[in-house]
Amino acid sequence: MKREECTEEDLMETLVELRERLPINKYDLEVECETHANLYDEVGELAMMAKSLARTAKNDVDFLESDLKTKVRKNPESYGLSNDKKPTNDAINDTVGIQDEVRKAKSDYVRLSLLSDSFSVLQTSMEQRKGNIRNLVTLYVHNYYLAQNTDMTREKRQLDIDYEASIAEQRQAEIDAQQEGDN
Repeated sequence: MKREECTEEDLMETLVELRERLPINKYDLEVECETHANLYDEVGELAMMAKSLARTAKNDVDFLESDLKTKVRKNPESYGLSNDKKPTNDAINDTVGIQDEVRKAKSDYVRLSLLSDSFSVLQTSMEQRKGNIRNLVTLYVHNYYLAQNTDMTREKRQLDIDYEASIAEQRQAEIDAQQEGDN
């Protein structure tokens, strides 16, 4: 998605899709390791676009408020203020704040800020995902999953005990033979 073509709706759809890609397939760690960097880059790029949209919306609010303040000062009567005396800054700010276009612009800004924050949370989740992949790879390297799947039946355990006992008997026989040779 190109930055110039990025819309709020596109970002919302992509946010949902990216959240669905967060879970890690622990049985396909090679693919997870190979694709994580691209996924993280995609999230970072989209987070940057969301922040850009939020900043643009904030600039629009600031511009609109400034423009309306100038208009209210020039013609206070058209905005319901008395022309008998000069309106105060508080009266001008209150008048500008209740204008429909300012309220809509502020609402847009809040919505886009929330979207930007959602992408920031997703970036944090991607950092945690990276750590989780690293931990899973470490567990895999140390045969954690293999050990969990090993069938420790009664017979196998008995074979292990018998094997250890035979080693102990063999060592004892060697010690006995050495002591007889020393005498």
